[in-house]
Amino acid sequence: MKLKFIKPFSSFLKSDSGVSVAVAAALLLGIVVLFITNIQVYHVPQWKEDAEYSHMSEVYEDMSRLKCNIDLLSLGMVVSPNSEVILNSPLRMGGGNLPVVNRMKSGGTLVFNKDKCNLSAFITYNNSTSKNIPLTGSLECGALSYRADNSQYLDQIYCYENGALIVSQGNQSFMKLSPGITLEKGGGFLNLSVNAVCLAGSNWVLSSNSVEDLRLVSLSREHQYDVTGLESFYNTTSVSLTIFTDYPEAWKTYFETQAKNENLWSSDYNLSSNSSAVVLRLTPVSDDLNVKVYNSLISVEAL
Repeated sequence: MKLKFIKPFSSFLKSDSGVSVAVAAALLLGIVVLFITNIQVYHVPQWKEDAEYSHMSEVYEDMSRLKCNIDLLSLGMVVSPNSEVILNSPLRMGGGNLPVVNRMKSGGTLVFNKDKCNLSAFITYNNSTSKNIPLTGSLECGALSYRADNSQYLDQIYCYENGALIVSQGNQSFMKLSPGITLEKGGGFLNLSVNAVCLAGSNWVLSSNSVEDLRLVSLSREHQYDVTGLESFYNTTSVSLTIFTDYPEAWKTYFETQAKNENLWSSDYNLSSNSSAVVLRLTPVSDDLNVKVYNSLISVEAL
């Protein structure tokens, strides 16, 4: 007869250590999962938003440099109207990536001469004779826009048109850098000086998340209206300057600021706008009106 060997009760108690290890591992795994989830849900979006904000600051720097380069080319043509000068202007299209956590860059789209931006002036002199500037109807100024494609930070548009750098966000737009259109009052004169910048080249659209290089070439500078020194023959009595644009709010605010800074009376000017244009009309009562309208032609190419 064989005797069965029965394990003592204490041997069963020893198996609790294995259960404890399993429970500890499960708890540790849960904590790790909770930690990673918390990082992905709460912290990564904030980090991504901050990174995309930094990238938009880089885009602003590059677009500001682009405006500065175009201004330099336009200024150079004052001395030599038909000189051809070439400048390259890089633009960081992508950014906002997070090392290790999220290495994917946010991208953007560069749009050239798709947005409408035209300029025209209607001048009356000697209280009777009127002249349209230019005679053909309006100057096609063109535009270069960077449209961001952010995943967390607000989508913005940086637009260069007619010498101005405009930022658009949602339904609002404001001018970051001023155009070559100025009002000056003094010495019995109200001076309106317009240096319209016209961007030449075929329409194109470029989407990218890397660095793109733009080539700027000065082509020509022409005067459209300038009677300085001949005021006794051409007594300019009024002028209506019209900017056709997709960002009328920015242009209207700019002209309002100019008029306020020069202490113009309500009888000296009128400012109106609609969804596609802004009209500045000058009719000074106690000052003589001087008007200068020039345009600079700059070619823009994506290399």
